[in-house]
Parts: sequence; C-alpha cells; structure tokens
Amino acid sequence: MGYQIDVAKPVDKKFARRFPKEKDRNKIIQTFGRLKSNPRPPGCKKLIKPLNGYRVWAGRDIRILYTIDDTAKMVRVYKVDYRSSSTLYMFSV
Repeated sequence: MGYQIDVAKPVDKKFARRFPKEKDRNKIIQTFGRLKSNPRPPGCKKLIKPLNGYRVWAGRDIRILYTIDDTAKMVRVYKVDYRSSSTLYMFSV
C-alpha cells in the first residue's frame, strides 16, 4: 500500500496562482504521484533543522518540501516554490 499525500492549506490555496503555467502544475502533480509510491526517491535530500523533512525537485526549478510519517503512511507537503524564490526557507508550518 502506498502513502497518502497531504498538502498544507497555504500550498493548496495558492497553487494555481503561484504556478500559472500548466506545464509546471503538471510537473508538481506528477511528483506528488511518485511520492505516493516512494516518499524517498533517488535524488531527494534530507533537510536539517530548523526545516526537517525532505526536499525533492519537480523538474529543474521547482522544489517540494515535505515530511514523512511512516506509521500513518502519510507524506505532508508544506512548501512548493520556484528555485529562485528567496522566501523558500522562511516558510514555517
């Protein structure tokens, strides 16, 4: 059985506005699908405090930050943003 994806409300609420290009939205959705079957795919990086969790790329320029709860089989996405964003690591859940 795979993992469930839980997207934080701030990410979900701003998703369409933050990613107006359908191509970018599709990359993100495909990455979410891959995280369901393998939450620690090749190329993901374990983050250190204060962030905790993992980082994976959706294409070359979109970062997805998430945590994994193995007992509940849940992946919680708490940040999705472009690589060049200076506010990426200033977001807290």
